Parts: sequence; C-alpha cells; structure tokens
Amino acid sequence: MSVGTWLADRRAPRIALIAGLFILPLVFIVSAAIVCFISQTQGWRQALADCLLALVVVIVVTVLAGDDWWIFAASAAGLWFAAAALGGLAGKYQSLVFPIQTAVAAGMTGIGVFYIVVGDVTAFGERFLNDQLVQLEQTGLKFNQPELLLEQAGNMVGSIVGTMVFFLTLALLIGSWWAGKAGNRPILEMFIQVRLGYVVGGIAAVSGVVAMLGLGSLPGNLLLVAAVGFLFQGLSVVYWHGTVRKWPGPWFLLLYLPLLLGSQLTVIWILVLVALGFTDNWYGLRRGPADVV
Repeated sequence: MSVGTWLADRRAPRIALIAGLFILPLVFIVSAAIVCFISQTQGWRQALADCLLALVVVIVVTVLAGDDWWIFAASAAGLWFAAAALGGLAGKYQSLVFPIQTAVAAGMTGIGVFYIVVGDVTAFGERFLNDQLVQLEQTGLKFNQPELLLEQAGNMVGSIVGTMVFFLTLALLIGSWWAGKAGNRPILEMFIQVRLGYVVGGIAAVSGVVAMLGLGSLPGNLLLVAAVGFLFQGLSVVYWHGTVRKWPGPWFLLLYLPLLLGSQLTVIWILVLVALGFTDNWYGLRRGPADVV
C-alpha cells in the first residue's frame, strides 16, 4: 500500500499528522504536503475541512503547552490554505506548471504589497533583524558578525518570501508524488513540463537590469523569489533530458551530489540550475528526437 492510498483511506490519522507534523520542528513541510495531496485527490473543500479540524488540534495543544496559540494558529492557517490552493490547482489541471507559476507570482505580488504598506523596507528589516539578534543573545547564543547580517536587511523580505515559495513548492512536489502513486498523473510526467512563462520571466529580466543599476531594493527582492521558480525549472530541464535520453543508472543522484559537497559548491550549483531554468524559459532547452512527446 502506497503512502497516498494510506492517507486517502484514513482521515483521522491524516488529520493528526497534519497537526502534529506542523507543530514539530523541521517537518512542517510534510504537513503541507499532506494537505496538497488531499486537495489534489479529494478536492480543496475536503482539504480545507481536514485543515479546520487540524487547526483545532493545534490550538488545543499549544494552549495546553502554554505557548502563544494564535501565532501557531495563524501560521498553520496560512501554510495550509496555500498548500490546499496549490494542490487544488494541480489536481484540476493535472499539471504542475500553473501551481508553480501561481506560487511564484503570488510571492512577487506579496512583496509588492509589502513595499506599499511598509514603505521603508530596509529600515523595517534592520529593526526585525536587531530584534532577532537580541532574542538570540537572551538564549545564550551570539552572532559573531552581526553587521554582515544587518547588511542584508534590504533583501530580508525577498529571502523570507522566497523561502516560503520554496517550501510550498517542495510540499507540492511531495504531495504530487503521493497522488501519482494513488492513481493521479505520475509526478515525473508533470515535473518535466515545468515552465514559469514570459510574464514571470519578463519581470525577472527587468528586475535584474534595474538591480544591477542599483535603483532600490525592490528588484533584488523580486529576483530572489523568481530565482526559486527558475531553480525548479532548471531541475525540470535536467529531468526532461534524463528521461527523454534515457540516461543510465541513478543519474539523478549526481544531480544532488554537489549540494552535499560544501557551501560554496552548493551555491554555485544552485546558480547554475537557476541560470538553466531562466535560459530555458526564453530559448527552450528541451528539444529531443522527433518521436518524443
């Protein structure tokens, strides 16, 4: 029995998993993946109903633990709503293209709204980072070079939103993998078609030019979010060639090996994948034999 089939047939355990995995550190992404899976296979209404019950569990547990329950509740509601929306889109269209495009576009739009509401984003980021540094010191930890962290205040919102888009996309992929095992379209067929399109690509290109000219921090923040999308498109290009050209053995292990060989190599490899995705978006790097669909 696959994970997807088990989750689909057992509502009470999956609600417990949605709530429990969200509360536990580092595994909240699996909680979101379950929501994506249910939204794909049983519809967004069922996913939101499960999330509502899981939200009650989260509130009860955090109240009993003496934590700030409203922070956990708001975070869970936001994460699960986004996961249900992306999963619903993937289930409706049997494709990952529109959900990933939506995640990136929503992230970029959110940054734009944030700039309008907050105004001086750099000053806001400095206050936020200073507060985080104070909290670290209160726990006995100390950041050795806080000035290096504060230099990134202008890009803080892009880093946060980009991270959120990354985790939501990863949750979508995991949920889609389970859904494929439960009878939906296989994830590989959908993933090798991922493409951000000209709208996001155009915004990214313009933002890159403006950022190089040093005209404000908004373009750089938009680029950080777009880069997450192009990272997945770059991976999609590699998987397309590996699938179409039938590369031998577990070739995909070599794809992720640089991520384990040190921080500098990891950054370089990520930039290569982002560049690959951006190039494919404009020039089309997925061209195989004529008989390959």
